[in-house]
Amino acid sequence: MAAGMGRFGYLDIFLCGLLGLHPERVVAIELKYISIRNLYRALCKTDKECEDLVRGTKPPSTFRQQCRKKIREINRMTIAELRNVKYHFSSYDRKTDRWVNNRAPISTMLDKAQNQLEAYMNAIVNGAAFQTNDGSDPEGITAAETRVAVTKAPKGHADELFGIIVVGIGRRIIALVREPKKQNTKYRYAGVPGWQDIYEREP
Repeated sequence: MAAGMGRFGYLDIFLCGLLGLHPERVVAIELKYISIRNLYRALCKTDKECEDLVRGTKPPSTFRQQCRKKIREINRMTIAELRNVKYHFSSYDRKTDRWVNNRAPISTMLDKAQNQLEAYMNAIVNGAAFQTNDGSDPEGITAAETRVAVTKAPKGHADELFGIIVVGIGRRIIALVREPKKQNTKYRYAGVPGWQDIYEREP
């Protein structure tokens, strides 16, 4: 499948081999960033209108002043209030083969991040996934993944998995802890020394 078609996904951060923890823990982390510009953009119909709003059409309104104003607003808000703030983002519409503009509450992004993280976590607890005879792929860590070694754990010594969504909004960092439906794995996970990046992802 072509990249971007939703067939494969990449977890942002996977921490394993955390020695000294009982039981051993592995951590899945999903990162999200909400920019000040797109908070302002959600208030406007066009990019030009947003530029006029943020930079101002006359002194003393400046870009820096507007950013500081928005940062102060964000810092004063509760999590519940932040969830209701409108945010602008672009998404790819496969039906029309083009990018479209969207406006939605921040809660929409957080809910999508939670669903995405839970999908990754439910795959991780399945251990290593290998191509089956019928050509289908069971959920799990792909066999092409060379960075993580997955082994069957002795009874009572399996790794415990939990996840964190880390959201950056302006200068504020919010961490939301999530647990998979199947909390305890049957496996041990360890990083592979000297692995090579075979994915060539854009930085």
